[in-house]
Amino acid sequence: MLVRPIDRGSMACLLATPASRLRIAGSFAACMVAVLVFELVLIFAIQVASAEALFPGELDAEKLGWAPVGLLGLWRFMMGLCFASACAFKDSRLALWGGGGACLALLLLQVMTQAGEGLDALATLNPVMYYKPFELAAGSSDAVVGAACLGLAGIALIAAGIAVFCRRDLNV
Repeated sequence: MLVRPIDRGSMACLLATPASRLRIAGSFAACMVAVLVFELVLIFAIQVASAEALFPGELDAEKLGWAPVGLLGLWRFMMGLCFASACAFKDSRLALWGGGGACLALLLLQVMTQAGEGLDALATLNPVMYYKPFELAAGSSDAVVGAACLGLAGIALIAAGIAVFCRRDLNV
């Protein structure tokens, strides 16, 4: 969302407006967070509607609602990685692979630690492991803290990306 306007030169139009770089980058970040929240609400509504249609009265929607809240923290963390990467690298390929590749590597690392034996030490280094949907639905306070930490780390990465964007020399 941020890489393409910088790469194609259309960011020059935005930078020519009286809006500050902080406001421009903040608007991009806010738009991305709003899209994530909208997607999450839509997915949760479809889950609840499907469960009620197939198994009427059996779903505890309040407990199920905690899993998407934790998922929002995970998505915000991954969005922060991608946003910070887009703001940090000048080359669009590096920006896309830096953030997207890091998210992919973290997901693959999670799969490896869950499938393989002897890789438990890597699980503590992987932030994706802090999202535990079943424990969130069960009401575990550790899972809530993990999801909150992911969300806060995502906010910190977004703030770092905005700070880098405000100081970055753009060739537009």
